[in-house]
Amino acid sequence: MDSRELVPYFPFVDGEFMFATQPNRYISHLIGQEGPGSTMSYIKSKGWANGLSAGAYPACLGTPGIFDVQVRWTEEGFKNYPKIVKIYSHYINLLRESPSQEWIFHEQKGMPEVEIKFNGHSRLREFAPDEIEKALATIRPDNFRMVIMLRNYPGNWDQKENKLEVEKKEVAGPALNPRVLRNDSIARTWWKKDDTFRVTRANVIVSMKTPLIYASAENNVKARLFSDLVRDALEEYSYDAELAGLQYNVCLDSRGLFLDIVRERLIRGYSNWQLQSSYHQVGDYTDWLNVRERDFLVEELAAELPNVTLEVVRLFRKQMLGQVFIEVHVHGNLYKEDALKATNMVESILKPRGLPKAQWPILRSLVLTNGFNYVFRKTLKDPINVNHCVETWFYVGSREDRDIRTKTLLLDQMLHEPAFDQLRTKKQLGYIAFSSPRAFSTTYGFRFLIRSEMTPEFLDSPHRDAAQIKLLTRPEVIEFFHQRLNPASSHRVRFPIHLQAQGKVEGVDKRQEEAQKKADEEPSPGDAVKTAEEITDVRLYKAGLAASSGARPVKDINEYGCTDVKL
Repeated sequence: MDSRELVPYFPFVDGEFMFATQPNRYISHLIGQEGPGSTMSYIKSKGWANGLSAGAYPACLGTPGIFDVQVRWTEEGFKNYPKIVKIYSHYINLLRESPSQEWIFHEQKGMPEVEIKFNGHSRLREFAPDEIEKALATIRPDNFRMVIMLRNYPGNWDQKENKLEVEKKEVAGPALNPRVLRNDSIARTWWKKDDTFRVTRANVIVSMKTPLIYASAENNVKARLFSDLVRDALEEYSYDAELAGLQYNVCLDSRGLFLDIVRERLIRGYSNWQLQSSYHQVGDYTDWLNVRERDFLVEELAAELPNVTLEVVRLFRKQMLGQVFIEVHVHGNLYKEDALKATNMVESILKPRGLPKAQWPILRSLVLTNGFNYVFRKTLKDPINVNHCVETWFYVGSREDRDIRTKTLLLDQMLHEPAFDQLRTKKQLGYIAFSSPRAFSTTYGFRFLIRSEMTPEFLDSPHRDAAQIKLLTRPEVIEFFHQRLNPASSHRVRFPIHLQAQGKVEGVDKRQEEAQKKADEEPSPGDAVKTAEEITDVRLYKAGLAASSGARPVKDINEYGCTDVKL
């Protein structure tokens, strides 16, 4: 993994009995500032860092605590890390020499009092400048330990890290449906006033439909870069609002220096994704192999990044936002007028052309035919990863079919514990082993997942398919099992994805051999694994399958038209 952090650790005061004053919150609030004029803003403007957090935590009962500052830096930041440390040292000295400000305390005190009313978080009670000064006195430039995290730290090292992977309702009656306040060629506004909890909180979600984002891997990367740039540009502007409780996010559905920083961060993120545990990667491959066409793997997106320039992103922004359909969802402590005002504001700022309904993206999944028997294999990029992963997915039908969904969820309740008991506890095939329903855009299924040091071919052996049929009691569910999961069924659709690790653990061959002997003693229900056809050309594989019907509304949208009912 490629993590870059500069983390100085300071001995700190024991805050166990300072629950009323909490001087650590005052100090972390100031050191962790990211707004205009802050140290983080200054460092960021030089292209040295792109993230910051600061705070205190206890070590153990009755001993001093620890205060740390985590600076997530860029490659240029590493070259200048002594300057970063010096900047923060000067700022901390400035805090130490300046008297504690009561207005800052009251500003902090305000939000926890709102939160304690609705969430139950801890609250500040007393302003104690002497305790703040005492705590600040412990954060000294001559008394700290600093950790520099960098994958390619310069120097000759005769040791490397030892990679240890240790994976670590309420029921109520039906509520009033949300209402459609506006529905035209440009925008649609959904509104649902909070008539249950009546708290001072609201959610506003703005979705912009456009077919461009998933038209190609390059477009997807440009859209991702644009959303990251927007989020980065808003960081300083929105910091004070976040302190007051605002939370926002920009995601997929114009500063030259910062494009390089954001692109470098995205490249690192794509690279780290390919080095994470196989268990975290397998789901993306399953998604990719079950969607109709417009979905992209991380390696495809990473290949496009080096060619994306600032001018390319600017041009794409105009294309992407020039013609969209805006859909706004408003929920919480807001009136109808507020919901419409939010929609009008988005429209007036973007000034888009309406996207005709015929051009709206249609969500579809691939339909796997009865008797389908393919396998997809992929070698993991990390050379020292020793954990393989197998996800075997069984197609059961359309996601729209309520009967299918109900039976699958019931089957999950019946198989969840026995599957874990068989795969993890008794057979000890892997540290992570479970079963669960698995849904795509329009199709539904059931999966078994195992992450193990044993080979994927062994993990995916036919005897693993033999679930605990005797536990199924209802005739409908038994019939459902026999049709969709039983190895003897001609209607069964079985699709395993094998992620093959490059590394190997000593002694695993012997363990696998012993497990194979036990497996051979069990009756074999078939040879689906041996006869499965391997997918070598994904495009050709997808071209041979039909797509499902697109996701369709269950009710006519006119049924949600707004009335004069007050909520």
